[in-house]
Amino acid sequence: MKIIIKSKKEYHQIIASIYTLMNKGENSLTKPELSKLEVMTRAAEDFEKNTNALLKCNSK
Repeated sequence: MKIIIKSKKEYHQIIASIYTLMNKGENSLTKPELSKLEVMTRAAEDFEKNTNALLKCNSK
């Protein structure tokens, strides 16, 4: 499963979902939840990198 975040709204929804899972505690998560957490975290990181790269390009 791959998630591609296309907007700030989607990004904030993903971050909220990440925090919800993290608040359960890593040891309390099921394997599917751990997998989902990993996918969402990667998607959020990719969005942040792409957003920061765009900001740098636009500031030149």
